[in-house]
Formats: sequence, structure tokens, C-alpha cells
Amino acid sequence: MELELLEPKDRAWVLFHLKLATTREYDFARFSDLFLAEIEEPKPVKVEPVKPKAKPKARKRGRLSYNGCYSHYDDADADEWYDAESRRADLEQAELLKYCRNATREEYQEWLTGYLRKGGKVTHPREGKFRYGSIKVLVAKPAYIPELYGANSVDIIVPKNVDLHPNELRRTFHGVSGHNSIFFMRDFVAVSGWVESFADVR
Repeated sequence: MELELLEPKDRAWVLFHLKLATTREYDFARFSDLFLAEIEEPKPVKVEPVKPKAKPKARKRGRLSYNGCYSHYDDADADEWYDAESRRADLEQAELLKYCRNATREEYQEWLTGYLRKGGKVTHPREGKFRYGSIKVLVAKPAYIPELYGANSVDIIVPKNVDLHPNELRRTFHGVSGHNSIFFMRDFVAVSGWVESFADVR
């Protein structure tokens, strides 16, 4: 047999069996399977495990109190940003309160009665009595009512003689004016995330 005339695969087949034929354990069928496994089955590829990435450096979380969204700030900048936000909110609250006076218990009772008669619901019934100064009355229309949060937020009754309407309020992502509560005497509308009642105002 002229081995040079054979295809490379066939030539390897013949040489493989000629080499093994002299062994005492030679078995054509068994060694044929070994041969085919050696030349046809792909060898396993060693896959190196992927090292997990190092966790990013912790970043300080701050509230964008003007628009109600959350954002992230580097630790080095956080304190400066918080101070600036606090000063801005203080100034906006002070400017808004120039257009307000303290509401009486009777004024809030009037609004709450009208609101309940229209089908509104109290979300936060309080056991304590109405506290004078906790709710304001708008006496003139400001340029805008800022969306304030936390301790800077205000609860305001808007009487009928002040030309301010619910659709004029700046709204945050949850549809209200930050943490402010704005109560309109006209149509007894509340732009607020909650409505309170008190032991002496129900």
C-alpha cells in the first residue's frame, strides 16, 4: 500500500493501527473508537474564571429637594451641596411666608368641612388639637410657590379672593408640590399627599 497516496486522515488511521497491531491487547474495534475520539472530538478548552470587579467606592446619597428626585454625589462634594440646598430652601420658605398669615382653627374647619362634603377623605387623623400657626393663609399671590420638603414645607389655605389655581402650581414627580399641602377654598381642592383632622377639627 502506497501510504503517500492516501488522504492525511486515512494515512493516520493506517499508521495508528500498524503501531498498535503488535501489542497483545490489540483490538481493532476498541482502538478504532479511541482513534476517532482523538481526531474528531474537540479537546476541552480551559476557561479561566472571571475575577469579580471591585466594588465601586461608596457614594453619599443626597436628596434634590427642589424636584423631589434622588441623585448621587461624591463624599467630598456632599456637605457643600447639602449646605447650598438648605440655604436655598430656607430663603424660598422665607420669601413665601411673606405672603402668608397664620390660619385660625375656624378657617381650617371651613375648608375641611367643604372638602369632606365633596367626598374627600382624611388620611391622617390626629389626636391632638389644632395648633395655631401650623397652617398658613395666603393673603396675596406670590410669583410662584416653591416645592419645599421636610421642615421647610408649608401647609397653606388659598382663599377665594387670591387668584391662584391648582393648575398653576409647580408639581414634582409624585404630582404634588413637594411636601407642601395647598388647600383651595375655591371648590375645596387639596394639592397634597395627605389631609389631617384634629381633635377639635373634624
